[in-house]
Amino acid sequence: MGNSRSHLFGSESKSSFSRSAQKASRSLPDVDGDHFQVDSCSFAIVEVFTSQSSSSCQVADVLVREIVETSQQLGLRVFPLCFHVDYLNQTGWRDIFSNPLYTDRQKFYARTLLDDSSLFLPHVIVNGTSSFLGRQRDAIMNVIHDSLRQPGLLKLSLTPEYEKHRSLMSIEYYAEINAVACESGSLSSQLVIHCALVERGIKTQITDGQNKGRTLQHDNVVRSFVSQRVSPFGQGSITLPVPPNLIQNNTGLIAFVQDMRDMQILGAEAVELKTVFMRHKELMNVSPIP
Repeated sequence: MGNSRSHLFGSESKSSFSRSAQKASRSLPDVDGDHFQVDSCSFAIVEVFTSQSSSSCQVADVLVREIVETSQQLGLRVFPLCFHVDYLNQTGWRDIFSNPLYTDRQKFYARTLLDDSSLFLPHVIVNGTSSFLGRQRDAIMNVIHDSLRQPGLLKLSLTPEYEKHRSLMSIEYYAEINAVACESGSLSSQLVIHCALVERGIKTQITDGQNKGRTLQHDNVVRSFVSQRVSPFGQGSITLPVPPNLIQNNTGLIAFVQDMRDMQILGAEAVELKTVFMRHKELMNVSPIP
């Protein structure tokens, strides 16, 4: 089964995309389409902890959109994930995409990377080890730039299959050690694979709280997130719940493998799911052979 990874992130028309991406391509320092060389396994996972309930988080929406446009234009493997936390839901507006599991993930990062239990928004983590305030745009872009010059330690491949009757996305994965970048020939028992369904092009009218009267636009919102230990053999399966109100044509799958000893992300991959959903519909429309 072939995977489609073309233009996974973004919601603009082709003409407007070209103009904005040309401008955004200057956001990553020293990036030039003719000279910027990256390893085929290089990547950057950009986790953004945010909330519709905070007026400070609009800067995160802008940042994610900029990263998306730049990555598409230059063909870079930069994968943003927007985790909406729930601890501001009592301040006047309940974030409809919030999940206590995402709050727990941010808390774990705060304890592990910052040795601090305090939380702030927006909070950006690049490749599991570099922590930033959301307004530190230049520093974030620099770390993404550096990450893309480093080969990934794992090559990750994904084969998703939609099971509509169970409202699940079943994913077969295979994690292979990149021998060029990694001296070790075996997988650690502390590796975890995380899989997320992300939805782009979301617009929400806010009627209360700090953003009252505004229409917020989000890309790469995490709608479903599941984690499990990587098989010692590097291959296995994982299932993700598919939310009933998910816009299927605007949805992608992002998966990454993380070493829970130091939080370093070793490999990542992304798949556009439009064709996966479409293939399921085509199979359902096939008439049985008499």
